[in-house]
Amino acid sequence: MARHAKSGMLAAGLISGVTAFIIYRPHLQRALRRLTMWLMETSMEPVEQNVDDHFTPTPTDSPTKQNFKENITSSCSLQTPSLYPNQSSTLISQSSDSNSETDESTSSSDEEEATSNIITRNLSVFPDDLPNEGKELLKNLENYSIFTETVTYNPKSDRNNTDQTVYCKNLFLKDRKGKFYFFICREESNVLLRQLKYKLKAHRNFSFASPIEVEENLHVLPGCITPFCFLSETVSRDIPVAIARDLILEKRLNFHPLHADFATRISFGHLLKLFGHLKRKLIIIDV
Repeated sequence: MARHAKSGMLAAGLISGVTAFIIYRPHLQRALRRLTMWLMETSMEPVEQNVDDHFTPTPTDSPTKQNFKENITSSCSLQTPSLYPNQSSTLISQSSDSNSETDESTSSSDEEEATSNIITRNLSVFPDDLPNEGKELLKNLENYSIFTETVTYNPKSDRNNTDQTVYCKNLFLKDRKGKFYFFICREESNVLLRQLKYKLKAHRNFSFASPIEVEENLHVLPGCITPFCFLSETVSRDIPVAIARDLILEKRLNFHPLHADFATRISFGHLLKLFGHLKRKLIIIDV
């Protein structure tokens, strides 16, 4: 009898334990997930702190408000827009530059390193003949603690490809409902507009905005299209801005500083920082 009583007690205890486990299993799982997330956050805390220090705006970074509409429009010379070859075209293709390794690349790298050292000392570098509108733009970037290097723009055919920077093209697009989109990618990237419309959730097909629409919405002419246009408060906040994912690790992206004859170099991190200060969302997509 005693043996049967002990067996009954063990069975009852086992049934009670299983029942309790089933009842409290969701609570145990939630507690385990919270513990795991806490351990992960604790282990990654130093890395996240560095990222926040790099990207998060500080109160001292707030610049004075500027209205660039008149200056931006007057600074851009009218050129044949290379980004508008055909309104019905759905494929933008440009051949990639051939890589060359010469003795000049070594000296060029040394010069770039010296320039980078100057930029890290909180000083933007630009040529003396940069128009005042471009200098004003760089000054406003410095108000956000963003320091850049501006050089004379060389057409693709005249580059020796030794500066190890990425030249970008900026597409200003419009869907069938008349909504505008701004897309940034590598100059040599082949962009299928039919695929891009799905990733940006556009209405039906994309077309290129006309020069008049570019001037009315971005307040620049087609030859001067640049993400720096969004520094102007007159540019609509309803325009989504997207950038190709393969640019996120680049430290030297080239954009026009509101003037087609010059190129301003900025890292993706600082570009993201700029859009954060402007409180604009930068959409990252694959192309």
